[in-house]
Amino acid sequence: MASTLYNVAILSNLPVIERHPHSMPVPYVPYGQDATVTTGVADIRFKNDRPTPILIWAQGVDNRLYVAFYGQEPAPAVEWHHEVLEKYSTRVVYRHNPSLPKGTEKVVVQGMDGALVKTWITIKNGDGTTIVKQLGVDSYKPLPTVVERHKA
Repeated sequence: MASTLYNVAILSNLPVIERHPHSMPVPYVPYGQDATVTTGVADIRFKNDRPTPILIWAQGVDNRLYVAFYGQEPAPAVEWHHEVLEKYSTRVVYRHNPSLPKGTEKVVVQGMDGALVKTWITIKNGDGTTIVKQLGVDSYKPLPTVVERHKA
């Protein structure tokens, strides 16, 4: 939910007041486009700086989350950009699972490399002007691949 709200706020060109990336990459958005919340510690906050209200619509359908912001002004054309500054290789962690047939393995978590990523956006306004906004640099630890196996 937090990553989806963050992406819609950026695509609507609303100022993001607070955003925290995950500590490891997530498979559902590119590096630099995620956000996470932790009760009392980290939140996602954005501001409606428009002169009129916005409506925030959200709906879950078949395990997918849809979110939209509706307002008086059309959203600008926004393009995300990412530059991987460093990459950190993932590793494999093995766990014993006696319920598997002997000699078999099963990947239960597909790992992802970690990275140091710089993110910015290009905003093309309806009047033809273009603005570049730097969104910062995020660091992601590698997400290990977890393999269960039953040794023969």
